[in-house]
Amino acid sequence: MRPAGRYAYSEFFQAQQVGYGATIATALTVVIAIVSILFIRAQNAAERKERAGL
Repeated sequence: MRPAGRYAYSEFFQAQQVGYGATIATALTVVIAIVSILFIRAQNAAERKERAGL
């Protein structure tokens, strides 16, 4: 099983399926953005709780 980034690269450049490779890359970017936003929100909530306890 290949990582998603490598799979998108191989589909885009090696298999010449530009649309499919671009779709995989876009979906991967959206997933990473959502996970990052959730992580930042959780981190900010933890910092607020810590400040309230001080």
